[in-house]
Amino acid sequence: MKWTPLHHACHSGRLDVVAHLVEAGADVNAISLNGGTPITRAIESSAFDVVKYLLEKGGAKLRTETRKGKTPLELSHDWSDPNLISYLEEKFSKLPALKKTAKNQKAKKTPAKKIESPKVTTNQRSPKKNIGLDSSFKLTYNLERPASVLERMTFDNDAIFYSRNVWKKQMTTRDLIRQRVEQRERNGWEIDFDDFKMPFSKNISDKLININKT
Repeated sequence: MKWTPLHHACHSGRLDVVAHLVEAGADVNAISLNGGTPITRAIESSAFDVVKYLLEKGGAKLRTETRKGKTPLELSHDWSDPNLISYLEEKFSKLPALKKTAKNQKAKKTPAKKIESPKVTTNQRSPKKNIGLDSSFKLTYNLERPASVLERMTFDNDAIFYSRNVWKKQMTTRDLIRQRVEQRERNGWEIDFDDFKMPFSKNISDKLININKT
């Protein structure tokens, strides 16, 4: 299962959205592909209010594990702040002890039998194998340079090199400044700021802000 809307809301720390989804019947213990639940997503974002709501009002389970075998408490030590860690440690200490079952009991490991390797003395030599070659046969090696090999090779198609970049003259500092001035005149001065948005995205953001105000 992929992330549910509750997974995303918990990961972003939106308590109002989380409460709305839980009241609408969202599964607070839904398991994603990596074994994470909504509460683990909230722990990874250190969303203390969301974690507290899921445990006290949502009925989320604490005894869960991801595919890597990590519990929510272990994830909190990796991602959360000290306040959330101490809160989860208190919750875990109040959980009832697990009953011993056949699955929980570890199987006794039988010692592996040692396989003794055969002893080989230094005086023993492997017999020579007869490969059926005449005694007058001699191996000859022809060591050639790569250049001489390439001279005798024939290609069906010509080897042509295509450069990824167009070889042209690099722009000077004056050209770069002139280019920046042209961009400012065309797009406005806001393009130099980190919070610059394209007109379409900016209009949507402004409309959302106006809707939230009303």
